Order: sequence, then structure tokens, then C-alpha cells
Amino acid sequence: MLIQFGQAFHNYMYDVFVAKFDFWLAFGLIAQLLSLQHVSWPAANRTLTDPVARHVLEAHRQIADVIESRDAAAARRLMDDHVKMIRARRVSEADAATPDCC
Repeated sequence: MLIQFGQAFHNYMYDVFVAKFDFWLAFGLIAQLLSLQHVSWPAANRTLTDPVARHVLEAHRQIADVIESRDAAAARRLMDDHVKMIRARRVSEADAATPDCC
């Protein structure tokens, strides 16, 4: 009886924390991809160069690797750094688009 309870508890915990996680992970990734086309990565991005694209892809690979290894602290740190980089690029692009005079 105790062994059956342990197995049932394990199955329940697995269902709640592992099986359900895949749905939320997929949901989050879809939401991110949908937002990228409008917010972070507009279609008419004149400042996107090959080196910038390679840097972004490498940052995404690193984030995916630490998420896969379930290192939450590293994932948070890398994601924060990545978002700060995006913000810095957007601010510098906005500053460059503003004329200095009249």
C-alpha cells in the first residue's frame, strides 16, 4: 500500500509539474514569436546586419541551452542581459532617427 501511494504521488507530481510545463512552455514560445514580429523585431529593420543577427542567434542559443539544463538563475541572467541589449539598440536607433536641429 505504501509503495502504491508513493507511485501515485510521483505520478501526480509528474503530471502537475512536468507534463503541464510543456504546454506553458509552448504557449510562452508562441506568444514570444508573435510579439517579435511587431515589437522587438519589426520587418523593416534597417540596422540589422549579419554580425548583429549572429549575436542575437548566439544569445538565443545560450538562453535555450540553460533553459534546457534547467538552470533558472543563468536563464534569468542571460534573458535580462538580452533584453537590456535590445532596449539599448532601440534607444540608440530612436536617438539616431531624431534630427539634431530644426
